[in-house]
Amino acid sequence: MEVTIEPAKPGTVKKKRGRRDYTLLLYAAPVLIYTIIFKFIPLVGWSLSFYEYKLGFKLSQLDFVGLKYFKYLVEDFPYIKSVLINTLAMSGLMLLNAPIAIFLSIMLNEVRSRKARNFVQTIITLPHFVSMVIVYSLFYAMFSYGGALNEILTSWNLIQEPLNILGNSALAWPFQFFVSVWKEVGWGTIVYLAAIAGIDQELYDAVEIDGCGRLGRILHITIPGIIPTFLVLLLLRLTSILNNGGLWEQVFVFMNPLIQEKVEILSYYTYRMGIVTGDYSYATTMDMLNSLISLMFLFGANALAKKLRGNSLI
Repeated sequence: MEVTIEPAKPGTVKKKRGRRDYTLLLYAAPVLIYTIIFKFIPLVGWSLSFYEYKLGFKLSQLDFVGLKYFKYLVEDFPYIKSVLINTLAMSGLMLLNAPIAIFLSIMLNEVRSRKARNFVQTIITLPHFVSMVIVYSLFYAMFSYGGALNEILTSWNLIQEPLNILGNSALAWPFQFFVSVWKEVGWGTIVYLAAIAGIDQELYDAVEIDGCGRLGRILHITIPGIIPTFLVLLLLRLTSILNNGGLWEQVFVFMNPLIQEKVEILSYYTYRMGIVTGDYSYATTMDMLNSLISLMFLFGANALAKKLRGNSLI
């Protein structure tokens, strides 16, 4: 029996492709609307940097001050410099979550028992869903001046005076890093376990034939297989290094006068100037500086992506 295939009518393929494109755009519409409302429209508020803003007044009722608050920004640069150092240092430490998540993902992938692997992954992922306020309460109960750790060490005569861990500025950065690892590293393993699952299993069979053991499979197949995912996530993280993500909430709940000089980041300083002090115009100027530096990181990360991966992010 002879089968004849009729050629598609002119324009049919183009119409189907156009219909599919419109469908995909419709799926993206909620994200687009959210971005416009919460990311672009608030940029109109940058005009407050040029006015002596007072709460409750319209812009037409305010005095235009030009670059007054930008001059204040330059005069206050010595303090802002220390805040920027804190921001970059703490955000840089948070980037180390990724290698730890990779290590955990590889170890979990090597566990033979599926039930044991799922149990461990569930346990280490749960802290991600715990409110930062609850996290602070837990760590306060453990590490405060009268917390469980001091009680145990004192009762065992290992220390004479209780340790003030939450108020020790020398331990502020490593302690905040420890909190971040405890809360977020399990969540980070999800992406890397998915990347490992996407590696062609025939590659593992090939290296086994070549005589590689478990360590050889990890070094020659698993790690190279997840490096592209690691680079993409790292570069995306670099573009938002000053926005700090969950670090802002963490600093907000753990902040106290004893460690403020070490953990005050740019977003917290902007909050303190705007919401606490009520200097909205200066806080807006600070936010503009934040956006400008973030934009520089974005183009820097884009250039790095082009060099490492051959194509850029934008």
